[in-house]
Amino acid sequence: MLPYISIFNKEVPVYGVCMVLGILISSYIAYKRTIKLSGDENSLIIIASCAIGLGLAGAKILYVVVTYGIINTFEQIFSGNFSLLWESGLVFYGGLIAGIAGAYLGAWLTHEDMALFCDAIVPCIALGHAFGRLGCFFAGCCYGIPCEGVFCTSFPLVGIDHSTFPVQLLEMLINIAIFFCLSCFVRKVHRRYQVLYLYLMIYAISRFVLEFLRGDIVRGMSNGLSTSQWISIGLFITSICFSICQTAHREERT
Repeated sequence: MLPYISIFNKEVPVYGVCMVLGILISSYIAYKRTIKLSGDENSLIIIASCAIGLGLAGAKILYVVVTYGIINTFEQIFSGNFSLLWESGLVFYGGLIAGIAGAYLGAWLTHEDMALFCDAIVPCIALGHAFGRLGCFFAGCCYGIPCEGVFCTSFPLVGIDHSTFPVQLLEMLINIAIFFCLSCFVRKVHRRYQVLYLYLMIYAISRFVLEFLRGDIVRGMSNGLSTSQWISIGLFITSICFSICQTAHREERT
């Protein structure tokens, strides 16, 4: 665990460093992929900027709602208290959903077909997320269930003295694998949005399972499942439906 590093005699959170590195590296790779796939790199910059901006906002909003509840959150905001929004903490699913909406906004602003950029951008989402999970490990958040073994770890600086399963590192490795799998998938299939549907289905399944290995309680629970598990179910079903509808529509046209 390494929550802070010293840069020019200033304490900098490692989570923030990992997040920035993830955004920069994944954006650069998406940029190179866009050029390779004959997309307009200037449009990509606008699309990526909208996606990242709304993504960060969505990740923060969902974190606040999950942590404090919808009613309490709105009561605080309507009363003029915005302190909740400045607290540390992000929820990936909020960033993913808002980021997708932001990407479509950027495509609309640039008069581009978002489907033309999906093949370049979507695999890089998983890569950027891998850096974020590495940041979680250093920060001691999103920790796993209690376990014993050589690969288990503890986070005493945040009050977790018992050994826990390193679920953050496992999710990091899964995201890296998803990145490479999607990169190979792009070369073989050229249907509109298929890489996006595949990513959402794969990640939804992996996240649903990984949630059972999580030991932190700041996630929100309903009927025995966490907020992220319910979102995983929704995204998986939605992706399946869109993929089937697209396949059926294509068969009708042929």
